[in-house]
This record gives sequence, structure tokens and C-alpha cells, in this order.
Amino acid sequence: MVYEMKGRIRFSETGRDSHLTLPGLLNYFQDCSAMQSEDAGIGVDYLAQNRIVWVLSFWQVDINRYPRIGDQVRVCTVPYEFKGALGSRNYSMETETGETLAVANTLYTLLHLDKHVPVRPDENMIAGYPLGEKLNMEYLSRKISFTGEAMECDPITISQHHIDTNDHVNNVQYVSMAADLLPREVKVNRILASYHISAVLGDVLYPVIYRGDESYGVDLRNAEGKSFCKVLFRFG
Repeated sequence: MVYEMKGRIRFSETGRDSHLTLPGLLNYFQDCSAMQSEDAGIGVDYLAQNRIVWVLSFWQVDINRYPRIGDQVRVCTVPYEFKGALGSRNYSMETETGETLAVANTLYTLLHLDKHVPVRPDENMIAGYPLGEKLNMEYLSRKISFTGEAMECDPITISQHHIDTNDHVNNVQYVSMAADLLPREVKVNRILASYHISAVLGDVLYPVIYRGDESYGVDLRNAEGKSFCKVLFRFG
């Protein structure tokens, strides 16, 4: 079942070209599913009371066009599959006239905060997320590999503004940190992001960037070289 919310692109969500930024787009998608959860009574308070959390494992976002400041948009999400502790959902952003601006596919894992193990969604969550049909889009592999020469970048220390209600770095923040490493002229039309380790306040990320053909890859690592998050940006 499709859940939707409407919005208008704000100045604070745009970049130097007066268009919605990539992190801004991801925040619209994230907020849409969060509002679905809140409206169904299975939002942040429900998760906290039951000591569980949805952890994003993978993003695929395909962008046709970035809306401009003042544009009216319609953002939709639809959960389309539960498999054990895994939940899959699509997102889309459209104009008032029905033009598709962007679509996305995601995979989430439901984890128990105390036991640190995957758990199945309960009856309330199953009822609160009625399943719908998958979007007609290209579905890519969740395995991200990089090509091109690797270049180490300056370390990033996790600050308060990176942290969300789960006391971890929010998934959009990883993409935002990675996107900050791209040349200013790059206009991303597809991202793939896979999440591996949850960073917390005070952690230090060591980014490595790869320049490929019509792509940039960013591996956000810890001091031991293990990935917090891998992001592949495609353009052209």
C-alpha cells in the first residue's frame, strides 16, 4: 500500500544551484517512511519501548531531475516485502503533474538493541506496513565494488549533528559526508550505498575515494580498514 506526503522544496534544502541537494532528496524519502511509521503507531516511541530498530542496509537511488526551490513535490513509499528480519521498500518523488523525479529501492534489517540479533517484525508492524507492488525500476546488486585509483582523504570525526535517535550516525549523513568529497561540478544521477558498521559519537572515519568511468566511489572506513559505509556515485 502506497503512503504519500506532499512538500515544497525549501531554501534550506537546496544547494548553490537553487536545486534540491542529494542529501535533501534522501531526507525526503527517509522522512516519508518515518511519517508512515508514526501514523501507524509504530514509530520511534514504539521501537524504543520494544528495544528494536530498523537499520538501513542498502540504498539504490535513481535521479531523473532535481527539483528547484519552490517546487511542489509528492513523495511516496511502499513496503513490498518482508523476509524474516528483512524489509524492502520503494520510494518515489514526483512533480504536481506526475513527472517522476527520482525513485529508490531500500533494504532494512530489524535488530534487537539489547541482544544485537535480527528479529522478525511483530503483528503490529506487519499490520502497520501493508505490502504493495514493487516499482517498475532497474534493481541492482547490493554488492558495491570500486574501480580506479584510490586516494585517501582527510579523516572525519563524528559530531553531535551526525547522530540520530538510535545514537548512531544517520544513513543520510554517510552519503552527505561522501558527497562532500566529490568535485563541485559533478551532478549525480544514481547512488548505491551499503552500510556495514554503525559509527557513533567520537568515531573517526577515514575516507578513500576512487575515480572510475562516469563514477566516484567512496569507502568510509575505520582505523582498521573496515567499512562503515560504501557509496558509489554515478553521473553522466
